[in-house]
Amino acid sequence: MTPVLHPCRVAGRQPDRHPNEYPERAAYVVVGRLEADGREYGPGQMLVFAGGSDPVLTALDASTVILLGGEPLGSRHIWCNFVSLRKERIEQAKADRQAERAHSSASER
Repeated sequence: MTPVLHPCRVAGRQPDRHPNEYPERAAYVVVGRLEADGREYGPGQMLVFAGGSDPVLTALDASTVILLGGEPLGSRHIWCNFVSLRKERIEQAKADRQAERAHSSASER
């Protein structure tokens, strides 16, 4: 996601609509608590919104939220906790992890 940051502070129970102008959007809770679609979110949690959705965020406490949005970067390749736009990088991460495991197994003997 291309980082376009919209920091905002919301106090009380005011709803704040996420900017719908971007195809990929998310909200990151820095401080406070939010409610979206009947679920509660706290500090350190990120909400990722489906394309075309019009989420309503409600602050349950005084909150600081970073709204992110942008154009898609392209398809992503995922393996374990590695994410890359290039499949070759994922394959290299796999090889590096296997080599690390082989090395640690040998040093434990």
